[in-house]
Amino acid sequence: MLFYMPTLNDSQLQALLQDDAPYGDLTTHSLGIDAQAAHIAFHARQAMTVCGTEEACRLFELAGASATPVTPSGTSVQAGDLLLRACGTATNLHRGWKIAQTLLEWASGLSTATASVVTPEAVAACRLALAGNGLAAGALIAAAGGIRADNAAAYVRAGAEFLVTSSPYLAPPKDVQIVFKAEA
Repeated sequence: MLFYMPTLNDSQLQALLQDDAPYGDLTTHSLGIDAQAAHIAFHARQAMTVCGTEEACRLFELAGASATPVTPSGTSVQAGDLLLRACGTATNLHRGWKIAQTLLEWASGLSTATASVVTPEAVAACRLALAGNGLAAGALIAAAGGIRADNAAAYVRAGAEFLVTSSPYLAPPKDVQIVFKAEA
């Protein structure tokens, strides 16, 4: 499991909510279901390395719902795996839903692309290379520029332990399925 530190604080998440729905959720209000109890669940549509479940849950909490990050950031999942769930009024869930989904999809896309480049095998190979070259245990050999998923192994074989690349930022978002249901 990777160590994870939230990257967006409450004021940044509040700003996202304010930008998206400054006057609350007009859809649920116009349908007259704003106070109805509901729940929402996010599932992976495909295999991915999850990122952003903690921030997505916090978005729901800031919108007035309660949320549980079922799958923590840094976890590899398969299609259909549950990522998070939240419950509250239809208004509170609708207010946080699209922002949370977009955040989770983009962050997981970046995380999945990064995981394809920096694998545990690659890190282990680099540590062996460092030890074999008599370098101090704490030393890092970094490689930067032109690193992609298809050539990262060559850099690792050359002894790079730390890869610096912008290719994950070009990663497409990962698709997250949303199940939104009113409660009886």
